[in-house]
Amino acid sequence: MIRVATFEDIDDMVSVFIDAYNYTGPRDSVAKSMEISLKVQPNGCLIAFIDGKPVGMGCIFLYKKVAWVGLMGVKKEYQRRGIGTEIFKRLLKIGKGKTIRLDASSQGYGLYKKFNFTDEYRTVRYELRNRPLKKVEGVKELKEIPGWVEELDKEAFGDDRTRVLRLYLESGARLIGVENEGFGMVYRGRIGPLVAISRKIAEKIMLKAFLLRGREIIVPDANEDAMDLIKKFSPVELTSCTRMRLGDKVEENVHMVFGILTYAKG
Repeated sequence: MIRVATFEDIDDMVSVFIDAYNYTGPRDSVAKSMEISLKVQPNGCLIAFIDGKPVGMGCIFLYKKVAWVGLMGVKKEYQRRGIGTEIFKRLLKIGKGKTIRLDASSQGYGLYKKFNFTDEYRTVRYELRNRPLKKVEGVKELKEIPGWVEELDKEAFGDDRTRVLRLYLESGARLIGVENEGFGMVYRGRIGPLVAISRKIAEKIMLKAFLLRGREIIVPDANEDAMDLIKKFSPVELTSCTRMRLGDKVEENVHMVFGILTYAKG
């Protein structure tokens, strides 16, 4: 049985995620992520059960032009039974009429190719081992999302996801920026999104993020400046995905993206 997930299903969603992704971090961090996902897109997450046991899940987040698929996973014991394929088919129906994008792991890549998804570029998650802690001039912490942050994010991302950024801010993320030139978020040690008009501005924001305990970032390899910048901070690759799409190419400005929000939401 596959049905729409609710807040009452968060524990079951966490159990699927931990098993499917070999996750070894704190359980409460995953639970908080699932809570944010359900707030971002009510009715956007599906969960599969066999004999009353949660075995698989997947989510889709709808923006104006883009639909983003994430958190696809099936418990190892139940893989290769078509559960993930059926969940994915239902998500595609929800996102019909929009360009659908996702970050594919090596395990999911073959499935998405079967549905005619096109490769775009790699997204790589790094831990930054060298994080200098020093005072940064000109980067302010913001308590709300100003219009200039919305506009920079729309240009970089190619769509309006202000409600998602706002939910992260309400959930404890720290928002920092240089007015009209760039901004970043730090949430549970992760830096992202990090959007800037230049490498110089991106570096200033990253240094400020280190002071807020940021230590991980997901970088699109299509932005050469971003890939070059992180070399200064002793990056260690943790995971990598292939960004893929089904539908028209999105008018994003990836050269402004020095760090993406999450694999699940773009």
